[in-house]
Amino acid sequence: MKLRCLVLCDELKSLSVLCPVLDKYEICREICVEAAEAAHLLKTAHFDAVVADCDDLESGKQFLQDIRQGKSNRTAISFALVNGGTSVQDAFAMGASFVLEKPLSANLVLRALKVGIGFMLAQRRHSFRHTLDTEVTVNGAQGSHRVRSQNVSETGIRLSSIRRLLKPQELVSMSFQLPQPDANIECKAEVVWVGDSGDAGLQFVDIPPSCTKKLQLWLHQAFEQQMEAALTNSARMSRPHS
Repeated sequence: MKLRCLVLCDELKSLSVLCPVLDKYEICREICVEAAEAAHLLKTAHFDAVVADCDDLESGKQFLQDIRQGKSNRTAISFALVNGGTSVQDAFAMGASFVLEKPLSANLVLRALKVGIGFMLAQRRHSFRHTLDTEVTVNGAQGSHRVRSQNVSETGIRLSSIRRLLKPQELVSMSFQLPQPDANIECKAEVVWVGDSGDAGLQFVDIPPSCTKKLQLWLHQAFEQQMEAALTNSARMSRPHS
């Protein structure tokens, strides 16, 4: 559950300031010195934050813009490093959430990251996907079917073993029960993808406010429990051994 940050920068002076601050907040970091390598990671892994050197690294500006245009990690909190070649206004226009001017100051990075973490946690909470093994009734073009779910988020659900019952872009109605009293969810959803294994991902497109509230409450409680467990485990591991 630790936050993850992708850093595109090859300047040791900036990294010597940035990395200790990330370590202070226990944010896992992946450092790339080439935009192509960083772009590949964005497509294959999830990151809560991205740092991009816009002026002293070739393709840094384009990389920053591509974050917002891509399908994955486009909601990541982004930090632009500038050195006079890019104005603060232009960096924000390219999609930066925060702009840090070189030479980097540890205090400035600390303050920016402290604020950024709040946004990261809010975004992670919104996109949090939790295990949910329950029966789901799906009504679609092929009739009514009962299948099993794997996990659910505020925006969608993953189903198992649907075989050829659903097709991409199909609109369906569905209902399922959360593992708590009076938490039946009824909504409409669109089939986003169907895998070769028979699993499918659906996005909620019409869900009543009362169901949204129930789903959010259950997910937020699960999220807080996982975060608390992760923090407790981290504190236990950081204690000196006797």
